[in-house]
Parts: sequence; structure tokens; C-alpha cells
Amino acid sequence: MKLDSMEFPSNKSVYDADGVEMRLCEVDGKLLPCFNMSNITGVKDVQLRDDDVLLLGYPKTGCHWTWEVLSMMVAKNPILSELGKGTSFLEMSSAENIDRTPSPRVLNSHLWFDFLPTQLAEEKKRNRL
Repeated sequence: MKLDSMEFPSNKSVYDADGVEMRLCEVDGKLLPCFNMSNITGVKDVQLRDDDVLLLGYPKTGCHWTWEVLSMMVAKNPILSELGKGTSFLEMSSAENIDRTPSPRVLNSHLWFDFLPTQLAEEKKRNRL
């Protein structure tokens, strides 16, 4: 399936060690978790800020827990975020919602590099990855 298509069928299944199923979709030859297609296509347009921290990892590898810890460290506050991970999860939130998230932001994604904000390839900043 090509990325410009708005259809997004769940066409692959993988299972973890406990037998829990994860549905994946093939987009431009790459397997992705099945999220809203318009959010995935909008990720490239997300405007990164100088104080953004990006957490990039495979699904089911502890990214949620790591996001919580990073958020506490960035906020200098040992309290769970009131906004929740969903507002900072690139493929689950619209580019507009991500843009409204106050700085400093800890942005999270399970997407391949090809699908991430184009600024990552254009700029060389240490805090991006």
C-alpha cells in the first residue's frame, strides 16, 4: 500500500511471547502499527522545536515507561504527566495537536525514520534523537 492511500487495512499479525496479537499494516513496503492514516501522513509536517526530545523505538519495547520517565526528567517533576502519552505520540495525534503541546515536549514514535518529521534529515541537532 502506498502512503498517499487513505485505506489502511490491518493486513499482518504478529504475536509476542505470551501469544498477544499485534495488528500491523504494510505502508510503502514497511510494517507499521495500524494508526490513523492521516496522522501518519501528517507526521512529516510536524515542526520540531529546539527543546524537543524524541523517543523512537519498536512497539512493545518499553517506550511508554521510558516516555513517562523522560517526561518527568524534562519537567523536573516526579509526577506522571497530566497530558498523557497520547498527545505526544506522533502517529496517534494530529500535527495540529502536537503543535499545541507546550514545550518542552517528549515526542514518541514507533515509525520508521522515513516517516518522521522532515526536519530530522535537514537539521543536525543533538537533542533530536
